[in-house]
Amino acid sequence: MSTPPIILIVDDDSSHRAMLRTVLRGWGYATDEADDGDTAVEKVKERAYDAVLSDVRMARMDGISAIREILHHNPSIPVLVMTAWQSVETAVAGFESEVIGRVEAETQRLGGEASTAVSTAKDQAMTALDAHMEQKTEGLDLHAADLKAALTASLGTREEEAIGAVRIERDAALVVLREEGAQFREDLNTLAERSEDAAKRAACSAAITVKAASDVDEALTDTALDLLAPQVVAEAGLLYTSPSPRDA
Repeated sequence: MSTPPIILIVDDDSSHRAMLRTVLRGWGYATDEADDGDTAVEKVKERAYDAVLSDVRMARMDGISAIREILHHNPSIPVLVMTAWQSVETAVAGFESEVIGRVEAETQRLGGEASTAVSTAKDQAMTALDAHMEQKTEGLDLHAADLKAALTASLGTREEEAIGAVRIERDAALVVLREEGAQFREDLNTLAERSEDAAKRAACSAAITVKAASDVDEALTDTALDLLAPQVVAEAGLLYTSPSPRDA
C-alpha cells in the first residue's frame, strides 16, 4: 500500500486545524500540524512535506513570513494560503510572496545547474584540449626529430663539401702567395744590387771629381806663380835696391 501525500496544516486556531485535518484525511491525505509560523518552518526543515496549507494571520510569525522561510528552505514545495480576511491586498501579498519565492528559487536552481553545466563543459573541453595538445605535441616532437636528423645529415654533407672547397681555395692562395713572395724577394735582391752598383758609381764619380778639382787647383796655382813670379821678383828687387830720398 502506497503512502498518502502528507500536508502540513499551519494555523494558530486549534478548531480550524481540527476541521482541516478532518477534511483532508477524508480526501485521503495524511496531515501534520503547526500552531504558528516558527513551528512550521522548523517542521519543514526536519521533514519533507508534499504541501503546506497555512493561515495568514498568526500570533508569533505570520503566514507570509513563514511562507518566505519555507520556500527559502524548500523552493519546490507547494504552498496554499488561506485567510478569513476579505483584504485583497493581503491575499495578493501572500501569492506574490509565493510566486517571487518560487521564481527566485527556480532562478537560483537554474543558475546553479547552468553554472555546473558550464563548469563541467569547461572541464571536459580543457581535458579534450589537453589530450589534443599532447597528441599534437608528440607528433611535433617526432616530426622535429626527423627534421633534425635530416638537417644534420644535410648539414654534415654540406659542411664536408664546404671544408673541401675552403681547403682547395686555401692551397691555391698559398701557392700564389709563395710565388709572389719569391718574386718579391727576387725584385728586392735586384734592387739591392742596383743600389749597391749605384753607390759604387757615385763613390767613384765623387773621387774622380775630387781628384779633378785638386788637379785643377794645383794647375791654377802653378800658372799663377809662373805669371806673377817675375813681377814679384822685380818689385822685390826694386823695393830693396832703390833707396828712398830721405835715406839718401
